[in-house]
Amino acid sequence: MALPDRLYLWKDVGNGPELAEPTYELDALPFFQPYYTKAGVSPDALAGSSFELIVAAWLNELVQDGVIETLPPEARPALVESGLLEALRGGRVALQVAA
Repeated sequence: MALPDRLYLWKDVGNGPELAEPTYELDALPFFQPYYTKAGVSPDALAGSSFELIVAAWLNELVQDGVIETLPPEARPALVESGLLEALRGGRVALQVAA
């Protein structure tokens, strides 16, 4: 789950209806700040659709091989241990378009 200020990751919790606390909780600013800067916006002033595009751009970069070097050093272990990087490798990101 991605929010402008936090990222929440779950590992090995299954697909059941039970609620589970996130396995990892990360500060999202180091991940998304380059995108905020490029767009010339503040995280506090983002519309929902703008944030969706920022997250999609970030995920697209994660899908590419070798992107781990561009991640904040403090975040690398959680993204590797959680399995997120491996799950995204070779994948694609699709956005749902409102009808």
